[in-house]
Amino acid sequence: MTPKSAVRRVFVAVQVSVTTSEIYARADARMKRLALEQAYSPTVIDDVPAWQDDQDLLSWLQKVCQ
Repeated sequence: MTPKSAVRRVFVAVQVSVTTSEIYARADARMKRLALEQAYSPTVIDDVPAWQDDQDLLSWLQKVCQ
């Protein structure tokens, strides 16, 4: 169930009874996670080169750590 379909269920449930709408209005952990995943863009950028391949950086780090 997507967050949008959950909202639709709430509106349908309101017409039946207040008790029923209270049950449908609650979001479980999976629904919250899906909503958060859809709200934010990825924070990891895949096109950044790996530091392990940067020989200048590795040699500088070796000198600093001596």
